[in-house]
Amino acid sequence: MAVHHRIPRALSGLLLAVAIIVDGIQFLLVFLWFTVVLGILSYVVSLLLTLLIMTVYSMIFMGVGVNPIGGKGVIKKITAFCLTSLSEVIPILGEFTPSLTIWTWMVIHQSRVEDRETAKQNAILEKQQQEEMLRIQKKRRERREQRVANDNFPVAANDDHRVANNSGYRERKRAA
Repeated sequence: MAVHHRIPRALSGLLLAVAIIVDGIQFLLVFLWFTVVLGILSYVVSLLLTLLIMTVYSMIFMGVGVNPIGGKGVIKKITAFCLTSLSEVIPILGEFTPSLTIWTWMVIHQSRVEDRETAKQNAILEKQQQEEMLRIQKKRRERREQRVANDNFPVAANDDHRVANNSGYRERKRAA
């Protein structure tokens, strides 16, 4: 069973690498807290950076068909989003926790879980369709064999249509 991931490995690696870099930049901005003016500036820059990255990531996720705060596993996605947003708003906590990386990983992981579940459901549905097709073919074969055994109707190449211009069929019809 081949699983098609909506977020390819290369894209997920790139998204996680950028999230780690942004979290690293936010961690380095902590050292600007020693002065009041630079502390407020670093907090605002950190908050704007997180807002920008989360917006861009949300658009990327939506572009590949993954809803970052909805769909299956909505509780986990909303919880990760709220915790990320909350930790980024709290001044010191937002800089010391890699919350953007955790949120990105959570969305990617949840989309892969959804993709695996979808692939399993599709495999089950395909198997049921194949079994139904085999059952129909077996039924048609049995009907064809029964008609040949009863010698009531001629056997056609296509089981769905009777051959009306068969001379043997007309002769039996006249005799009856």
